[in-house]
Amino acid sequence: MIFTGGSILSPQRSCKNPSKMCLQICLWLFLALTSIVDTLDYKNIIYPLGQQVILPCNAPGNMVVPAMQWSRRDLKEYVLHYRDDQLDPDEQDPSYTGRVNLTNTHMQNGDLSMILMNMTTADIGTYECIAFQKRPEMGYEVLSIINLNVSQSDEGSRNGVSSGAATGRNHLGLIVSLSVIAGIILVAGIHYIHIRCQTNIGSSPSPPI
Repeated sequence: MIFTGGSILSPQRSCKNPSKMCLQICLWLFLALTSIVDTLDYKNIIYPLGQQVILPCNAPGNMVVPAMQWSRRDLKEYVLHYRDDQLDPDEQDPSYTGRVNLTNTHMQNGDLSMILMNMTTADIGTYECIAFQKRPEMGYEVLSIINLNVSQSDEGSRNGVSSGAATGRNHLGLIVSLSVIAGIILVAGIHYIHIRCQTNIGSSPSPPI
């Protein structure tokens, strides 16, 4: 049997109406992919050089965050680490020492946004806001992914870009990856139904002569 969007399709029902089965599987995959994509907050942010940058990140209201971390994908060491109600400088990338802090030092109301001072071209990259759960076995959760870039002129400061306005969400990479996975699952499901249909047809008793 295959579960699709609240209903169970048996091989017998699927053989009778394969188009309906495909439609239900597609609907279920669409809903699943939409919920996954909306879980993360993707932003592209552009700031002029030398400005103070704010990278936004917010935890859900029901999440307890005893520790959190800002990291950059191309760096082995982290950008900012916060635990025990204070910044932890151990294993921090030296280029960010004294240049980063939380906008809310006590993470009140789930505000995990980070301040980056004196923006330089070396700060360009993809940043991740990571929240660690209260119990170690619960692991961690990536709450925000931000692509930070530098504006080519000072127009950004006059147009309000330096205030942290996002240029839009960049879901393309994630959508492509999930779409490929969804396509594989869909093909596998249809192939499974086809095999079961053929098996049922071959094993059905011959009508009496």
